[in-house]
Amino acid sequence: MEQALNATAGTFELIALNICTQILAFQESITRRASDAQFPTMQETGMLVKLVNCLDKLRKLAAPFKAATTFNNFFKFLAAEDKDLAALVKARYKAFTEQNNTTGTVMETNSIGSQNPSAISPAERTSPEVIEPENLRNNRGLNEYEILMRSAPNPPAYSADPPFSEDNFEKHKSLLPNDGVEWNHTVRINGQNRNACWVQYNLFQFLLPPGDRRFFHNENNYMKFFNYIETRKAITRSCRQNGIKKIG
Repeated sequence: MEQALNATAGTFELIALNICTQILAFQESITRRASDAQFPTMQETGMLVKLVNCLDKLRKLAAPFKAATTFNNFFKFLAAEDKDLAALVKARYKAFTEQNNTTGTVMETNSIGSQNPSAISPAERTSPEVIEPENLRNNRGLNEYEILMRSAPNPPAYSADPPFSEDNFEKHKSLLPNDGVEWNHTVRINGQNRNACWVQYNLFQFLLPPGDRRFFHNENNYMKFFNYIETRKAITRSCRQNGIKKIG
């Protein structure tokens, strides 16, 4: 496990280093131009922004793995002086990370917590992807141009049937609208931790007329299809436009 964590963290660092090298080479190529042409074009500026944004995303993705590596090193440091203390601290830390409800980054008491994204939604508990009829191809409730990732492998497959019962709406209605939902937050539904961004999107569909609802079942690939920040903003904006304040 420790070797896997170190390897993952090292991979992120290597990718980040390569991107930094590309940015430096990019800037150097501009400075080598004639003095009156040492300004990036709009296309070059766009490329530079994308590279910098990639670094920011890598930093966020690498954070959980770096934290885990730091704690493992700390446990080794303790064990060198007091094995019993190290075992006790490690056990308490494990209990803390495995508990269903946390404080600090909690947005709804006893409902939402922060968790390592690798443990959010195993494939074995994901609802099967469904083949949609033609009239379900487009998302009527939200602007797809705003919320979909440009790098999505293909158009998302929507469903008229929700991935969880509407009874959960009452339990987790504080997610609508909620600007504090982050990619690593989870919600406890039917005894399972589910990705809070995915839950927020599907809960919003219950606010729409039945004919306009476009549920998305594939929790594992939600982040591949949807820009969770823009989706969160779009949901909040839609709620406000329709006079819906924070529910619950």
